[in-house]
Amino acid sequence: MDQYNPFVVRYHRNHGGKVLFYTYNNELYAPTFPEEWAKDFKPETGPANCSDCGTFGVWNAAFLGYCVKCAEKYNGERGNGFSFYGKEKEEENKNSAFNTYLKDVDLYEIGDTGIFDTAALIDEIQTYEPGHQFCQQEEDEDEEEEKVEWSIDRDADSICIFGINFDGGDDSN
Repeated sequence: MDQYNPFVVRYHRNHGGKVLFYTYNNELYAPTFPEEWAKDFKPETGPANCSDCGTFGVWNAAFLGYCVKCAEKYNGERGNGFSFYGKEKEEENKNSAFNTYLKDVDLYEIGDTGIFDTAALIDEIQTYEPGHQFCQQEEDEDEEEEKVEWSIDRDADSICIFGINFDGGDDSN
């Protein structure tokens, strides 16, 4: 039996044979994300090295594309950058992810909702009342209004959501 090599691209399919994502260097990628890019990140960019890429550039645990800040490091050649889950910065750019490698791709057919369900997280976020603060590190005891706390904890084995209002993950309170 061959030894596992994380630097070999491996495609993962559903029972019907449709490719959901591929893995390279212990990261999951959208099946249409260019393999040459997965193998060649600039320093401090990409899902393993940038928390914004690892958050907003991911859909159902698979990396779709760079965050806005990292996309700028590639001068827009690898897309405009994601500013929220599945939302690319609106900008005229022929190299936009949705004009190139994500063109005509249904995001709901990418990744593995058993690992992380992005649509469920978005639905949960949409239930929050306006004015709530997200990604808050500590609760301010002087504030009378309840503040929503959540964070994403990524490691090599899983992605976990911790929060007081998220029903789909480990509730830290």
